[in-house]
Amino acid sequence: MQEEVISYEDMRKVLGQGDQRDRCRTLLGLLHTSNHPQAFVKLYLAIKEDSGLQELIDRIDHYTYESLISQLQDMYISEPTGFITFFL
Repeated sequence: MQEEVISYEDMRKVLGQGDQRDRCRTLLGLLHTSNHPQAFVKLYLAIKEDSGLQELIDRIDHYTYESLISQLQDMYISEPTGFITFFL
């Protein structure tokens, strides 16, 4: 599936990273800054097509909208500044 969410050059940056964790971190960072309105939906759909990642899809699908909102609220409350910090 090719949706042109990130550029060819950005994808080369991802593939040029050292290990799998670095590649994932770079890819997620690029998706986050891409301003593509469906970047993470497209990522989810691409992951869903890979049968080797079924366990990840099952874990993602386990969450409901309400449970995600509750978790985000818990994270927000636990931060002394009121800001949620994400580390990629």
